[in-house]
Amino acid sequence: MRLGHWETSVQHPLRSASLTFVGSVSNVAFEPLRSVPRGRSVKLTEFIKEPGLHMQDSEAIFFCHGMPGSEHDARLLRNIEDDTRMLAPNMLHKGAGDPISDVLKTFDELTIDFADRQVNLVGFSIGAMIAIKIATVRPERVGRLTLISPAAPLSLGDFLPEMAGAPVFNLAIKRPKALRALTFGQGLLSRVSPGFLIKLLFTKCGESEKKLLEDPEFHDVIMHGLSNSFVRGPKIYVQFVQSYVEDWSADLAKVTCAVEIWHGAKDTWSPIAMSYKLCDTIAAPHRLHVVQDGEHYSTLTKASVARLGPAS
Repeated sequence: MRLGHWETSVQHPLRSASLTFVGSVSNVAFEPLRSVPRGRSVKLTEFIKEPGLHMQDSEAIFFCHGMPGSEHDARLLRNIEDDTRMLAPNMLHKGAGDPISDVLKTFDELTIDFADRQVNLVGFSIGAMIAIKIATVRPERVGRLTLISPAAPLSLGDFLPEMAGAPVFNLAIKRPKALRALTFGQGLLSRVSPGFLIKLLFTKCGESEKKLLEDPEFHDVIMHGLSNSFVRGPKIYVQFVQSYVEDWSADLAKVTCAVEIWHGAKDTWSPIAMSYKLCDTIAAPHRLHVVQDGEHYSTLTKASVARLGPAS
């Protein structure tokens, strides 16, 4: 049942409930997700590019957003097949325990309608770490792992000097209390002057990102991400950042599914050297797509996620 249309600048009254957004990326309708267990509080953005398509006719993408970020990051993944259902949970919505464990539970809950087939698992930026960890624990459920602008383990190389977020990661490594204080300050700034905060965060970006910032939809996605990370879920955001700076490189050898990597040659958030190292370390079949003029978010808009096809 169609309940309305979603415009990116409007906060829909159903936004805070345990419901989903269903419809095409440009014309989204609202309806409950029938498989959501009663009492579950996970927020989910769900896009399906063919309204009226049944679960049994579609493939699923489980999308892990970046940090900072929100489920709205999935709106930037535009090159997907028409019969694809995108499951994009808010990774920062839960907060009772270990955030990685919480995401794994969310994965199990949201992919229950696809229990008879595998799903496409997509990780963007730091979300790549989350996606990799899911793939290692649920190998039978993942048909392909797609990493977009991935932030690789810091232990694989001397990446920090080339990363726009180096000050944040250094605080996470050396001064976690200062990181929490910084996140609190970013929360205040996102309330009183979000435009100034965006300007600070994108100081080192190039022409591709600057052009994206002129797009109202992209600006709206970034605003959602800042509010989600620094205002509504700062504690869990900090936990994810601290998990990222730990050495999780051992997980790479445990990935068994095919891996597709998309990385911009001019990425200043996650330098492309990270993807080269991932290719050197991942034992599973993998392919790297280099977007020559791409940066961090612009590569997300250009990446493609193909169908898995029938099970072999």
